[in-house]
Amino acid sequence: MTSWLIPEDIPLEVSSVHIDFQTDNNLLTEAKTVAYGFIKFTIKVKAQVGIEAGKPTVEVTKVSFGFVPLPKLLKDRITGLITQQIDGLLSQITGAQLGCNGKVDLEFTNIATQESTATITVIVKRVA
Repeated sequence: MTSWLIPEDIPLEVSSVHIDFQTDNNLLTEAKTVAYGFIKFTIKVKAQVGIEAGKPTVEVTKVSFGFVPLPKLLKDRITGLITQQIDGLLSQITGAQLGCNGKVDLEFTNIATQESTATITVIVKRVA
């Protein structure tokens, strides 16, 4: 389970998040939520992971709110929040310094997901 930071102006509480690795670098994320203090629903996010310029990337391909009649503005804000959280997670991964006081860079060369695992290939380079 992960903790998402939700702006106060979005009346949404996330109770749990589940990330499911799938084949062909696809991810399915389900977040159980409560909006306005009483409307319970699950947000499903489909995404594709990859590598671009030596850094991992995630492209959100679909966001589903189920049958909950949320206002479009709220749906757009939640979708933006999801994208922000994914970008933040990627920044943490790519910013890792391996305890070397900033003397190495990580170059990601491959990401491969299967139904229960993700394999990430990284080249560690000394910073000049």
